[in-house]
Amino acid sequence: MPNDAYRAPVPDPVPTRKPLIAMPTAHLMALAPLDVWARLLLGARGVHARYWLRLAFALVCSGAGMACCVIERVLLCPVRLVKFGKDAVFDHPPGVVIVVGYYRSGTTHLHNLLSCDPRVVTPRWYQVLAPQGFWLGWSLVRIMLVPFLGSTRPQDGVAFGPEWPAEDDFALCNWGLCSTLPGRFVFPSAWERWSRWNTLDGLSERQKNRWRSLTAMLCWKLTRAKRGRVLVLKTPSHTGRILELDRLFAGRARFVHIARDPEKVIDSNVNMHLRLRGHLLEDGPCAQTIRDRIVDEYEALETVCAEQLAAIDPARVVRIRHMDLVHNPMGELTKMHATLGLDWSDDARGRTARYLHEIGTYRTPSEKRSGELGQQSERERGLCAHLRALHRLDEAPVDPIALPDRASEQEPRRSFGRGVLGALVVAAVFVLLWVGLVAAHNSVFPDNHSRFNQLVWVMGALIGLGAHRFARGGSVALGLAAALVTLLAWVGATYWAIDIVWDHGNGGWDTVYHNFRGVWVGTTSPTVFVFGVLAHLTAYRQASRRGPNPPG
Repeated sequence: MPNDAYRAPVPDPVPTRKPLIAMPTAHLMALAPLDVWARLLLGARGVHARYWLRLAFALVCSGAGMACCVIERVLLCPVRLVKFGKDAVFDHPPGVVIVVGYYRSGTTHLHNLLSCDPRVVTPRWYQVLAPQGFWLGWSLVRIMLVPFLGSTRPQDGVAFGPEWPAEDDFALCNWGLCSTLPGRFVFPSAWERWSRWNTLDGLSERQKNRWRSLTAMLCWKLTRAKRGRVLVLKTPSHTGRILELDRLFAGRARFVHIARDPEKVIDSNVNMHLRLRGHLLEDGPCAQTIRDRIVDEYEALETVCAEQLAAIDPARVVRIRHMDLVHNPMGELTKMHATLGLDWSDDARGRTARYLHEIGTYRTPSEKRSGELGQQSERERGLCAHLRALHRLDEAPVDPIALPDRASEQEPRRSFGRGVLGALVVAAVFVLLWVGLVAAHNSVFPDNHSRFNQLVWVMGALIGLGAHRFARGGSVALGLAAALVTLLAWVGATYWAIDIVWDHGNGGWDTVYHNFRGVWVGTTSPTVFVFGVLAHLTAYRQASRRGPNPPG
C-alpha cells in the first residue's frame, strides 16, 4: 500500500464550535516539567485567550509535579548522560516484550493481561505522567493523582488509575517531547510535524538520540528494583519503530502484534479524538479531517510494521487477532507464551483468570453514530479490505478455552468493620510519626513553629489505602468512614502539634481552648484547607474504589 501518511491535512468542510472559555482538565502533560512546556509553547503558533485558563491550570500542576521530582531529575541527569548517551542500548537479560498495533486495536486489553504476571514489570500511570522522577517523586505523584484521575478512561470506560499499566509514549512526551501526542491531542494544527515520531523518519540524529536515551533511561528506572522480571512495553507508535526498538534492546526484544477489524479501529480512533478535545490548546479539526488523518497514519504504520516484522526472527514475533483474544484469552496467552519461549506459571495463570473474572465479559466500547465520525472514502474501504486479508480478520474466531470456575475458590469476604479498623491503625501510626517529626523539628528549630500541615494529604491517602486493603474491597460507606477517620486524625495531630510548638500553659481548660482555637485557625487557612480537602477526597476515593484491581 502507498505510504502517503504525511501529506497536507484535508481542509475542514465544517468548522467546529469554538468554546468561549476552555475549561481546565486533568491534562495529559499536566506533570511535564515547565521547561518541557516552554519548548512546546515556543514551537507553537501561540495560544488563543480562550485556552489560557486551561493552560494556566496545566502549568500550575506542572510546577507541583516539578517540585516533587526536581531533586531526582537533577541527580539522575548525569547518570543518563553517562549510561545512555549517544546510540544508547539497554540490555535487559530477562527480555523485553513489546505490544504493537495501531491505536484502538486492543493493545490495552492485551497489555493488562500480560501485566497480571507477577514476574513482569511494566510502566504505571503515576510513572509515565511524571517520568523525570524516580522512587521518591513517583511515590508523591502516586498520591497526588488519586483525586484527579477518574476510575475509567474518558474515551471508552476501560478501568484506569495511577497504578494501572500505562503507555511509555506518555513518558517520552512529558520528559522530552519525543512523541506524536502533542500533535494528536494538544496542537493538532501541527499534526504533520509531530507525526514524524511515529517512525523516527525525518528526524535529526540529535532528536533520535534523545528518544533512545530517554527510552533507555525510563526502562532502567523501571527495572532497578525488579531486574529479574521481563519488561513489557505498550505504545501504538512503536508499531512503526520495530527495528529501532530491536536495536535499542540489544536484540532481546519480542514483539506481539494485535489486529482488530479496521473499520472499528478507524471509527474508534475518531471517537477518541473527539472525546479528548479537553486536552487541546487550540480549536480542533472536524471529524472528517481527523478521519482522513487516521486513515493515512494507520496505513503508513501497518505498512512499515509488516516490512520490519518480516526482518525479525519469527521466533520473536507473535501475531494475535483481537477477536481471538476476546473469545479465548487463556488460549491466546498460552500460545503467545509458548511461541516467545516465556514461562507462564500456574500463579500467573491464576492471576490472569482472576482479572478476567473481575472485568467480566469484555464489551467493545460504544462509539458515536457513524455519521458523526465522518464519511468513509473509497481509499479507506480499500485499506480495510487489505488489512482484513493481511491479518485474516474475516476468519471465524478460535474456539475458546473455558476460564477456571471461580465457584470453587475461596472468595475473600469483604468486611466494613475490618476496613475501619485498618483506617484507625494507619491513622494512629501516622499521627505518632507526624507528631514525632514536629517535636524533633521544634527541638532543633524552636523559633520556626512548623507543623507540617501538608502531610495531611499523605495521611489521607494512606488511611484510604489501609481501609481498602484491610476490608479486601471498597464501598461508599467505607470511603465515608475513611474520610471521617482522616478528619479526626488531622484534628488530633494538629492539636498535639500546636501543644508541642506553642506550649500554651499548664494543661488546664485555658490550654485546651487555645489549642483548639489554633486547630481551627490552622486548618481553615486557605493553603492548609486545600490540602485538607484533597486529603479527604483521596481517602474517600481510595477506600470506596470498587471494580477490578490493577493487574499485577
